[in-house]
Amino acid sequence: DPALPAILTDVHMGLLTGLVRTPAHHAPLLARLGERFRLGLCSNFSHSPTALAILDAADLRALLDAIVISHDHGMRKPRPEIFQSLSDALGTRAAEVVHVGDNLEADIAVAAALGMRTVWITRCVGDPDAALARYAGPRPTWTIGDLAELEAILTRA
Repeated sequence: DPALPAILTDVHMGLLTGLVRTPAHHAPLLARLGERFRLGLCSNFSHSPTALAILDAADLRALLDAIVISHDHGMRKPRPEIFQSLSDALGTRAAEVVHVGDNLEADIAVAAALGMRTVWITRCVGDPDAALARYAGPRPTWTIGDLAELEAILTRA
C-alpha cells in the first residue's frame, strides 16, 4: 500500500511526541532571554511537523526567532551549512552566536570551527568527564548541567 509509509511515520512520530517531556523552567527562561537576545533552534529532528508540534506543546515555538530543522534543510549537524542557515535566519554573524548543544562532535566542534562561542549542556550525558576526555576537538566555551544555567552565562558574556 503506497500510503503505508506515511501511516507508519504518523504513528511513530505520534508515539515520540507523547514521550517528550520539556522541563517546566524552559519556557520562562527562554521568554526572559528573548527579551535581550535573538533565539534560535538548530535541530537534527527527522520530521519537522513533529518537531514543531513538540515545540508548540511546550509553548516554546513562539519564543524562538528562527527554527532550522534538518528535515527541512536536507542536512544534519555536524554539517556547517545547517549552523550557517540558523545564523542567517537570525541575521547574525557566527562570532555573535552562542551555540548550546549536547553533542561535542556534532555541536561544539562545528560551532567552534565557525567562530561561535559554545555551551555544552550535559544534562543527558552519562559521564561528562569521560566524554570530554575522549573528545579531541575544541573545548566548549562553557559547560552547564541544565539550561537554567545559561542565563547567568549570557548575562556575563
